[in-house]
Amino acid sequence: LDMIFIDSSRKVVGILRDVPILNTKPRTVESQAKYLLEINAGVAQSLGIRPGDEAIFGSEIEDALD
Repeated sequence: LDMIFIDSSRKVVGILRDVPILNTKPRTVESQAKYLLEINAGVAQSLGIRPGDEAIFGSEIEDALD
């Protein structure tokens, strides 16, 4: 699984790639994150997602976060 860490300004602040599932080891990145998006392993790389990219949330997600 890939873990994408996103800060309060919706900037990608870190990505952990190919994280094993179903374990209790804590995972973090150097910058503080408000959101965490988990996707299938390899998808972040195939989509070209990198730290510094902007995360865009759909209207349903934005309504739930307000």
